[in-house]
Amino acid sequence: MTINNMVCVIGGDHHNMLGIIRMLGEKKVTVKAIITSDSKKTFCDKSKYLKECFFINNEKDIISKIKEFPKGTILIPTGDDAAFILDKHYDKLENNYIVPSINKCSGYIHKYMNKFYQSELLKKYNLKVANSYILNIGDNISKYKKYPLILKPLLSIEGKKSDITIVENFSELNSAVLLLKKLGYKRILVQDYINMDYECGLNGCSCDGQTVIPAVLRKIRRFPLKKGNVSFGKIIPLDNVELDFSPIYKMLKDINYNGLFDIEIFVNGNDYYVNEINFRNSGNSYVYTKGGVNIALIWVMLNLNKNIDDKKCVSKEYYFRDEILELKQLFQKNITFCLFLNSLFKSKCNFILNFRDPKPFLKLFINFLRR
Repeated sequence: MTINNMVCVIGGDHHNMLGIIRMLGEKKVTVKAIITSDSKKTFCDKSKYLKECFFINNEKDIISKIKEFPKGTILIPTGDDAAFILDKHYDKLENNYIVPSINKCSGYIHKYMNKFYQSELLKKYNLKVANSYILNIGDNISKYKKYPLILKPLLSIEGKKSDITIVENFSELNSAVLLLKKLGYKRILVQDYINMDYECGLNGCSCDGQTVIPAVLRKIRRFPLKKGNVSFGKIIPLDNVELDFSPIYKMLKDINYNGLFDIEIFVNGNDYYVNEINFRNSGNSYVYTKGGVNIALIWVMLNLNKNIDDKKCVSKEYYFRDEILELKQLFQKNITFCLFLNSLFKSKCNFILNFRDPKPFLKLFINFLRR
C-alpha cells in the first residue's frame, strides 16, 4: 500500500494530535503538523513519525501555511478551533485539498458545533437527547424547576470542558451562572441531567455515505469526575453490544459528513441518549489500533478511493488507559494505588506511552513533574 498524499494534522499539543501522527506514521504516510501551542511546552512534535512541524496560533497564518502545501494534501483537525477554521475556509480550500465537511460546503460544521442545533438534528432521527435550553447570561433563571441540571458551553470553542457544571438546586444554579459570567460567558447550554448506567464513545469516520464505527468505547473512569475525559476504559466489539446505531449511520449519511468523529452516548439498559457529537478526531481513536483498526488510515483511504485491506471492526474486548489522567486520579485520591496498578497491568494500550515512539511521553512526563 502506497499513499503519496501528504497529511497535515492541525490543532493543539494533545494526545488527540499524537494519535493521528502515530496512526498514519506507523503506516509510512508522510505527516506534518501545525501546532497551535507554545513550542516550549509541546510533546507531539517529538514523535519520530512527524516529518515537519510548524508552530502557528492565528487563523490567517494557518491558512497561509496550508496554501503552501502541495495539491492533494489531506487536512485533519484535532481540536474544535482547527475544525472551525477549516470549515470556515472550506470553499477556498476544497479544490486543492481534502478537507472535512458537512454537505461539501462551508459553515455546517460550525453550525452543528452548537449543541442546541445538534439536539434538533438528532431528534429528527428519533435519537434520544436531553431536554436543552439556551440561557443568555443575565436572563431570568427562576423558570428552571427540574433538577439536577448540567451547564456547559453552547459551542465547544466558546469555553472549556472543565467549565461544565452540574447543579442540584436553584442556589447552585445561581452561583454557577455568576461564575460563568465572571469567566466571560455570554450564553450557555442548560440540559436536564441524564441518569445513566454508563457512558460510551463512538469513534469513527465517514466519507461518501460510508461510515465506519469499529467498536464501542466504554468509559470506566473519567477525570475530572463525572464530566472529564476517560482515564480508564474498555473497547467492546459491536457484536457484544445490544444497541441500535442505525439512526446514527443514517444521520451521518444524510448530512453527507466527510471526516472523523467522536460521539458521546449515555447508556441505559438496551437504550441510549446521545450527549454530543464532535465533528473531528477524538483523542481516543488511537486505542482502536490495538484491535487492528486504524480509523485515520481508513478515512484517508476512503477519500483517495483506495481499497481498504485493514480491518474495520474490533473482534475482541480489551482495556486501555490515559496514563497521565490515571496519575491525576491517584494524586487526588480518586483511586487507590492498587486500582492504579490494576489499570496499568490490564491495559493493552496507553494514550502517550509507546516504546516504539518514546520521546513524546518523556517530554510530557518531564512537563508534568515540573507543574
